[in-house]
Amino acid sequence: MKLATFRGGIHPFEGKELSMDKPVKVVLPQGELVYPMAQHIGAPAKPLVSVGDEVLVGQKIGEASGFISANVICSVSGKVTKIENRRVANGSMVNSIIVQNDGEYRTIPNFGKDRDASKL
Repeated sequence: MKLATFRGGIHPFEGKELSMDKPVKVVLPQGELVYPMAQHIGAPAKPLVSVGDEVLVGQKIGEASGFISANVICSVSGKVTKIENRRVANGSMVNSIIVQNDGEYRTIPNFGKDRDASKL
């Protein structure tokens, strides 16, 4: 199938043939992870943890704080080392929770278990 194009368009080399016969690998995050409390156009989340707290995979570390807001969930287990402003992709400074990953990926109780959504 020919790519749709337009005058002056570019079509960079995709290189799919370089990896199409390779297995998918799981790459786990390492080291320090930064969780910005503002990840959208809405109100930033409020941190629920403090420096020194141990956190688990699936733990809510930021609480939604407005009509348009979202909770922030930790994706690793480890220790909160800092809560400070960090620069995000759009260039702004955002209050962020910094977690040092312990590499153990311990989870909150019942994390990943099937649950009846009608009972939530």
